[in-house]
Amino acid sequence: MKKSSIVIVSLIFILGIINYGIYQKEMIIQKGKSVYLKLLPVDPRSLMQGDYMRLRFEVVSDIKDALKKSKKITKEGLAIIELSKENIGNFKAIYQNQPLKSSEILIKFRVTHGKRGVKKIKLSTDSYFFSEGKAKQYAKAEYGVFKVAKNGDMILINLADENRSIIK
Repeated sequence: MKKSSIVIVSLIFILGIINYGIYQKEMIIQKGKSVYLKLLPVDPRSLMQGDYMRLRFEVVSDIKDALKKSKKITKEGLAIIELSKENIGNFKAIYQNQPLKSSEILIKFRVTHGKRGVKKIKLSTDSYFFSEGKAKQYAKAEYGVFKVAKNGDMILINLADENRSIIK
């Protein structure tokens, strides 16, 4: 009787944690700021591998360069992104507790290190899944469309073309 009670309480606790994570992501989607981040050319092989594409963002290269110059070793951090009138984001600097302008937001990033320093910078995702047979449409993607929370958490919600029109 006691073992089953522990199992039930543990299961309820785990489900509570999972549901809270889902709730947090839903709040980012509902209340986050829409931001367009420029994509770098995509490896065409990943379009052939199935119903997803690998993504590379321009700001990731900028973050990587800034970290190399600063020689700061970190596992994660925040980058300041300056937004244009159209909400297109461009890297400005690594955040170091300085005040932000109204046209700036923060985005979180994670870093993996190799033998020669920074190996890889990852935003919320580096791939996008889509319906089978839609590869040609998504090959035209120029922007990742994110919802970004004030603390820098972000979720990729769509891809957009050169005119910032959502690809469907």
